[in-house]
Amino acid sequence: NTVYTESDASVLEAIEQFQASCAGKFACDYAACPRLPRFDAEISQQLEKLVVSKGVCMVQLSMGYSSDLENPTSNALTEQSVYRAFRRCRQLGILPMVPATAPAYLVDALTNDLLSSHPTIGPELHYHNHPESAEGDTILNACLNAFHSEQACPLLVTRIQSAAALNAFLEQRSKCRGLIFGQTSIGAIAAPLAVAAASDMPLQPEECFTKSKDWAIAAAYVCDPPLRPDIKFSQRLLAQMAATDELTLGSAHCAIRTDVRAAFGLENSAQIPKGVAALGCRLPVLWYCGVENNGGMDPCSFVRVVSTDPARLINAYPRKGRIAVGSDADIIVWSRHTEMEDDAVQQLVPAGVHNIFSGLKLHSRPDLVFLRGCLVVKDKNLIMEQEAQGKYLHLKPFSQMAFSRLNALESCWVVGFPKIPREPYAGKVVDGKPKTDDGTEPKESHYFRKEHYDNVPKGTSGVILPFMYNTKLVFNRRKSTDQGEIQTDGLALMVKTE
Repeated sequence: NTVYTESDASVLEAIEQFQASCAGKFACDYAACPRLPRFDAEISQQLEKLVVSKGVCMVQLSMGYSSDLENPTSNALTEQSVYRAFRRCRQLGILPMVPATAPAYLVDALTNDLLSSHPTIGPELHYHNHPESAEGDTILNACLNAFHSEQACPLLVTRIQSAAALNAFLEQRSKCRGLIFGQTSIGAIAAPLAVAAASDMPLQPEECFTKSKDWAIAAAYVCDPPLRPDIKFSQRLLAQMAATDELTLGSAHCAIRTDVRAAFGLENSAQIPKGVAALGCRLPVLWYCGVENNGGMDPCSFVRVVSTDPARLINAYPRKGRIAVGSDADIIVWSRHTEMEDDAVQQLVPAGVHNIFSGLKLHSRPDLVFLRGCLVVKDKNLIMEQEAQGKYLHLKPFSQMAFSRLNALESCWVVGFPKIPREPYAGKVVDGKPKTDDGTEPKESHYFRKEHYDNVPKGTSGVILPFMYNTKLVFNRRKSTDQGEIQTDGLALMVKTE
């Protein structure tokens, strides 16, 4: 779970508060991923304590800070801070996460421009102030800071929810020799398919998601980065996940009731809270889209995307993500039904929250769920037993999936730079101030410096006058032309020689 921290707060204290608030309330094992509000010497020291005492192996960074930001709570970092944070993560064995979102300064500037020109703009504001190309640029900048140095750092790019972001990710993964990992969300895959399935008409991008004519529905799709109604992109994401270990699947879950969105953003769309409810729908929706409806996935690739590869990234494998002797026996008994009831589908999201997957006719769901061998879910009912309560996971640094590849690559990299033999320089060295033969500084050779008389207006009437050392110039804007004055475009130039 991502733990957010105020810009001036302690990350270590935020993790401790998170642990205290979650104790006894989870029905699954969980870990913490702090989002760094800044990076300085204090945060650098706290990261080491988080690794040793709190079992933190991942941190989240947000790029695109600017001193002109009107929203100081964005917790974005400058590129210099991101570079230093990557170096520190490499030393401690932490896997940094960077969401593929538009830079904070760009979103802030575009929001102000759109509100100035369209004061009554609705939830579609969040679609237009997050340009798709900016998401790809964020990935390029993150990879530039992570890999182009002698201390390369593995990187996890999350929330890949646009074609530009996916293209940039695949390009950089190839250039970085597999040290960059990606994660998309179930909303980016299934939301377009759900809208298309709910209507007999082809998907109309200009009338759905944040551009819906129903304000409540449009506001329900506000998230960062925005979801885009592109079925071909959804199919492409499914194909990438089925073929390789390049992408895993997250939820990007943040459930917000419709009345809460209206309370904040009905008068000002820029204040609409961002997030979609997707945690409960992640597994059955992916099974429906990827396995049952010719999405290119089989049950094994399904398990790899949602369980095995994420466990390997956070160094929880083989304790998690595998059924074997010595593992935790986290098991799901998956069953196919004729069709899930409407109330069962609605139970996947909290009350009062719009379900962006409501157009899908789900058939399969888990009937039994075991946590460390203990039954916690049976027939859609949660069984909270003391021995079955979720526990906080203390994870180890240097995850096998990410850092083992880095170690293999570093063994073949050339360390340092080859020395180039050169003859010593024997010429003169200027100390910065020219000297005359007697050791004094030379005097100015002209009364005026070059820039004062070199910019003479060019034209047929332009005249360049030579001046001596004792020549003075007097600028006169009078229109009269007495003897000794020169009239040039309304500016009289008087030459007086003493």
